[in-house]
Amino acid sequence: MMMVIIFVGSTVDTKTLKDLPDASVAGNKMQLGFIKGFLSNGINTIGISAEAYGMWKFNKKPVYVKGKDLKDGTVFLYTVSYLNIPVIKQFTIYRAINKKIRYEIRKQRRKSNDKGNVILMVYNTMSIFAGPVINVARKEGCKCVAVVADLPIKKKKSIIRRIEDKRQEIYISKFDGLIPLTKYIADDFAPGKPYCIVEAGCNPSDYQEDTNIYRRLSKKKVVFSGTLNELSGIDLILNAMKYVSPDIELDIYGDGPYREKVENAIQKQKNVNYHGKVSNEEMIQIQSKASLLVCPRHDDNYTTKYTFPSKLLEYICAGVPVLSNRLKGIPEEYEDYITFSKSEDPKDWADTINTIVLYNNEYYYKKAKAAQKKVLEKKSWKKQSKKVIDFLEEL
Repeated sequence: MMMVIIFVGSTVDTKTLKDLPDASVAGNKMQLGFIKGFLSNGINTIGISAEAYGMWKFNKKPVYVKGKDLKDGTVFLYTVSYLNIPVIKQFTIYRAINKKIRYEIRKQRRKSNDKGNVILMVYNTMSIFAGPVINVARKEGCKCVAVVADLPIKKKKSIIRRIEDKRQEIYISKFDGLIPLTKYIADDFAPGKPYCIVEAGCNPSDYQEDTNIYRRLSKKKVVFSGTLNELSGIDLILNAMKYVSPDIELDIYGDGPYREKVENAIQKQKNVNYHGKVSNEEMIQIQSKASLLVCPRHDDNYTTKYTFPSKLLEYICAGVPVLSNRLKGIPEEYEDYITFSKSEDPKDWADTINTIVLYNNEYYYKKAKAAQKKVLEKKSWKKQSKKVIDFLEEL
């Protein structure tokens, strides 16, 4: 039986992504990674998505988003049309995705004359995506699976948002199988449900395995890249930089609610630089030339329990030492790949940064190169997707 995967989410091609400020770069990379991985394993994969735009509320956001066909290398994506107006937006996306999924299922079945060959996969459990996937799967007799990469952040919200958050949690148990980033998602929200953990993936062709570690030993650049918010730990790394050697500088890349805090910090701290957002291609080059890459994300025992910081895998692929807080969602195998701080105290972070960058850098660079080699071999999207395919065949 030839498997066909219909992948539903917010996936767009890399060119379109640059014009969507409301879209998640990390989320889009993961979705494309899965789709390209399935295709490279010979699985016919169809992408159906809704482009991510912030809601129109008499602002510059589009009122009507027109569906289109997109292409990213070997990936073909079909985006649906919708009205970008509160309440109506959710209804029109749900209806359009429902209709498109049913059309693609019937088209594939006419080709293969096989009713059981189509599997529906959704990225995260937002109602507008998970709802139609589960609905169509039940009516058409398909298996449905969810990639659970994010859970709603716990903070004060309107009653409508709280209802949506609860629905997203409930939907997790409605699927035939799960692809969570950590085992805790399945254990806590869908006990007994079959699952296959995929914390992240990489494209080995994006990276070069440079064996000359001594080229970097004279550099003293610490790099942070990612969203600037309360969870990212940007405040921790800014405070830590007050205690590091004056020979070490911090370069920050990214944007978010804490941008103003970062801009204020660079006025007071001479060893901190802010560069804003850069392209993924530029970021890979910047990371590969750093002395140390940092992931100071705070442990909140919720988001950090159920998610995996995808930047960690990107960092490891750069072949540069990585420093992180110890988070529940990070698998044990990463003990061999990265260095964990003793605590979230800025002085402990500063001590570890000094040790890695100034005092024992040869040891940490050798560890980083060994980790890079292992991860590029084990964690490619082709291999991660093959693991998922094997899981789907057993459902």
